Amino acid sequence: MDLGQHIPRKGIAGVLAAVLIFGMLFTAGFAYITYQATTAQDQNVANLSRQNAVEQGNLEKVSLATIVTGSGPYTVTIVAENTGGIQPP
Repeated sequence: MDLGQHIPRKGIAGVLAAVLIFGMLFTAGFAYITYQATTAQDQNVANLSRQNAVEQGNLEKVSLATIVTGSGPYTVTIVAENTGGIQPP
């Protein structure tokens, strides 16, 4: 056995570590970007829903009428009618 002779060994530990770290960073980055996109989309849907509700509220019109009948005991009738955008179910 000759101690002066060195047998070259392939070093794969560094390459393997780099591949694993890249995989972890790629996975975490992709998950973060997906989360941000989903959150932005949910926020846009909520804003649109709120905007539609405000527009419907602005279209709402309520008309009130008071009717008084009778000569002795009076009868007072109050009629409220929604003529706008939000209709009762």
